[in-house]
Amino acid sequence: MAVSVMKLITKLIIVPAVLLFVVGCTGPQESTSQPAGGEDTGEGRDSRTTMSIAPYETFDARQFEAQPPRLSTAAIIHTVPRQLMEARADQGVKQIVDGFQIQVYSSVERAAAEEMRQEVQTWWEEERDEEAATLFPEGMPINIEFGQPYYRVRIGAFAEREQALEALSFVRNTFADAFIARAQVTVTRR
Repeated sequence: MAVSVMKLITKLIIVPAVLLFVVGCTGPQESTSQPAGGEDTGEGRDSRTTMSIAPYETFDARQFEAQPPRLSTAAIIHTVPRQLMEARADQGVKQIVDGFQIQVYSSVERAAAEEMRQEVQTWWEEERDEEAATLFPEGMPINIEFGQPYYRVRIGAFAEREQALEALSFVRNTFADAFIARAQVTVTRR
C-alpha cells in the first residue's frame, strides 16, 4: 500500500515538475521581425532587421566637449567640532576600565585605614612635583576599598600596567610595601 502511494506521488508531482524544468531550460526560440508591411524582402539575406535608436536619442555629448570643468572657490563652512576634525573624538571622555592601582596599606580596622589615607594625602601634598604629575596624570585619587575582611588604601588609576610600574617605583620611596593591584578604575582618554 505504501509503495503504491509513493509511485502515485512520483507520477503526479515529480514527473510533471521534471518536465516543466526541462521545458523551461530549453529557452525561447529565436524571434525574427519583418520589415514594415509584413512581407519578406527575400534578398538572400537574413530576414531579421535591426533597429537604430538614433532618431529617438536626444542627448548630444558634443556640446560638453569644449567646456572646461567648473572649479568652485566657495569656502566650506561646517559645524563639526574641532575634536572630530582632528580625530580626537574620545579625548576627555571618562571611562571605567579594568586597570591598576597601587596598594599602600591593608587593615581589618577601618579607623587604621582612614588614618593611613590621611598620611598618604599629606605625603602627596608634600611630594607633588613635575615628576609626580607625569606619573599620576589623572591626579592621585586615594581610596579606601573594603574587601572582606580588609580595608585597603589604594592610590592612582592606571589603564596600563607599565604606567602603574613607573608610579610604583616613585611610591616605594616612601611606602616600601606598596604593590600593584588590579581594580576597576576611571580613566580619562587623551
